[in-house]
Amino acid sequence: MPATAASKGGDEAVQQTLNARSLLWNHALSFIKSICLKCAVELHFPDAILSHGMAATVSELSAALSIPPSKTSRLRVLLRLLSL
Repeated sequence: MPATAASKGGDEAVQQTLNARSLLWNHALSFIKSICLKCAVELHFPDAILSHGMAATVSELSAALSIPPSKTSRLRVLLRLLSL
């Protein structure tokens, strides 16, 4: 069935709404990256990586930072957010 002018306009309106919502969420949550970076600096990530001498695994990094094993999953999330 051919698309009518009204349905094309409706599709366009839906796409504009989705784009606007996406932009809004992007701006509303953009502070997360800066907060993650602040946490990484406060936890001395750069020092731990530098003292390791090369790329470190999550377990090596958590050991160097004295992070308890129960918090390793949170460290993994923080690292993932920093990589975005």
